[in-house]
Amino acid sequence: MRTLVLLFLVGGVTPAAAQETEAPPAAAPAAAPVVASGQWVKDQYDVTGGWHIEREGDRLVLVIHPDFTTTRGPDLKLYLHPSPMQGLGGKDAVKAGVQIAALKSHKGAQRYTLPAGTDLADYKSVLIVCKAFKKLWGGGAL
Repeated sequence: MRTLVLLFLVGGVTPAAAQETEAPPAAAPAAAPVVASGQWVKDQYDVTGGWHIEREGDRLVLVIHPDFTTTRGPDLKLYLHPSPMQGLGGKDAVKAGVQIAALKSHKGAQRYTLPAGTDLADYKSVLIVCKAFKKLWGGGAL
């Protein structure tokens, strides 16, 4: 944004007194701090793309990146789990995991607020599970 500053003298404006000044650029909003990040890894079904968890004030938000894609399923849910994904099954994820939310879409950018009081130090993986059939789609290491 440019502002024209004019100086008025008795009898009018003198061209030499007119000068231009440039307003400072607006500051960009600060990005939320990222506390964990990774790539989705296939278990029983294709899952690709990236994700991260960011801190927004006093809450944690799981951000699924625009490159995310997975096979459609009837009852896909997101979970945090205290164990690594390797060696887990869908029953394990549902039984011992903490459900975050239902997956909104099988592709594209998405955001999910984690349950209040979540301490990521208590978890080793984020998972996608078909809850109805107890099938582990895939996940990522925290």
